[in-house]
Amino acid sequence: MNVTGGGTNKLVINVSATGSTPTVNNTGTGGAGDISVVVGQKTLAFTDLPNGVEVRIRQGSYSIFYVPNTTDGTEEYVYTYTVDTPVTVTVGGSGYIRETINYTLKNADASLSFPLKPDPSYIA
Repeated sequence: MNVTGGGTNKLVINVSATGSTPTVNNTGTGGAGDISVVVGQKTLAFTDLPNGVEVRIRQGSYSIFYVPNTTDGTEEYVYTYTVDTPVTVTVGGSGYIRETINYTLKNADASLSFPLKPDPSYIA
C-alpha cells in the first residue's frame, strides 16, 4: 500500500491490546504523519439502550463522547488506555428517566447496561 502526502493520519492502524504491532514502512511521498499505529485501544460498550436516547461521557466539565440519538440499542466508546480515568456517564432522553453514574475507564474492555425506566410524568 502506498500512502501519499497531503495530510496527517491518512492511514490509521488500530491494534488491540492482545494483537501484534505491525512494522510500518512509509515509502510514499508524504511524511511520517501519514500513518499512525494506535495500540491498546479499549471499548466501553453501552447495551439495552432505548432508541432515540442520548449517551454522554464527561471527564470533568468536558464531553469526551456524545451520541445524540441512539438507533440500534447499543453504542461503543473506543479509547486508548493511558491511566485509570474517572468519568461521568449520562444516558437519557424524552420519555425516560435520565440515569447518571460515575465510572472509571480501565485497561480492559467493558460493557454497561442501561435499560432505562419510563418517565411517568412524560406527556408525549
